[in-house]
Amino acid sequence: MLGKFKFTGDEKVIIIAHWDADGLSSIAKFKKYISPDADYYIPPIGMYSILREDFNLLKNYNILIILDIALQDEHIGELKNYLGIPVYVIDHHHHPKRENAIYFDPLMEDGTRFPSNTLLIDYLFRLKHDFITLLGVVGDIGMKIRNLNIMDEFYPILSRYGLDLKDIYKIALLIDSNHIVNDMPAVYKAVEKIIRYQDNPKLFLEDEEWNRNYILVEKEINKWVEESSAEHIRNIVFLKINSRYYIISRVGRRISDKNPNKITVIVNTGFFRDFDQIYIRTNNYPINITEVIEYSVSKGYTAGGKDDVMGIIIPKIDTESFLNYIFSS
Repeated sequence: MLGKFKFTGDEKVIIIAHWDADGLSSIAKFKKYISPDADYYIPPIGMYSILREDFNLLKNYNILIILDIALQDEHIGELKNYLGIPVYVIDHHHHPKRENAIYFDPLMEDGTRFPSNTLLIDYLFRLKHDFITLLGVVGDIGMKIRNLNIMDEFYPILSRYGLDLKDIYKIALLIDSNHIVNDMPAVYKAVEKIIRYQDNPKLFLEDEEWNRNYILVEKEINKWVEESSAEHIRNIVFLKINSRYYIISRVGRRISDKNPNKITVIVNTGFFRDFDQIYIRTNNYPINITEVIEYSVSKGYTAGGKDDVMGIIIPKIDTESFLNYIFSS
């Protein structure tokens, strides 16, 4: 299935990837083990699309790889037509439509999606799990990694570097702090730092730039979580925030952890001028999140997610009607 990825070294590869710890770790894995000379482009924070004025930046390549970011199929089609090159998607998120690219996103043996994109890459390319793999998993599911049946494969990695899972989680938060405060130069530099720091992971924890951003992020998250006025509407915990930081998923996780077996719905009205962000985490509640994703896409919204979580970017004028749909489901 992956014969197309046996690079000769003559290909010019451009990667588009998500800005979070798993996405950046996925770029690092791809560059380290598969295509060392690949370049990468990271969309503007919060936008699951490429700016039209940036299309030209992606020219002069002959392969486009999309990692860990649920770009809409129509948008991928625009890119493909403009660039005139094959597009391959390696992404563990749910993709309702898949007409304009070749997708590599098999499910695990139990029928669920891979908990991180780094694990998916390891599976597809038969790579050994390493520190970068671990960082991607913890970046996406946090301390829930303890529940994975492959956790035994990661303990030797932790032991080798004298770290524990809390350290890895802190590293993932440090990396994520860069995109949360919209520090794009730091986001781009993170890929090379991941490759450079992996053999001495304590350097992650000592990075001064990341620690400055981390402090800003924690202060903002605590403000909304500690002073939250969350509403409990039947099986849903609902919270509206107004933050210029990209904290919606982090706030959502903390609210969700406090409310087991309830659906968490967070709206951030402050990140975009004309759009709202909506974050939904099912937290083990029996709801088909893929149906909500497909409904959102059918309405023309930017939406994506996995088996238990999704994010939406929605015009502000449509937010109330969408929430009514969620609350009545």
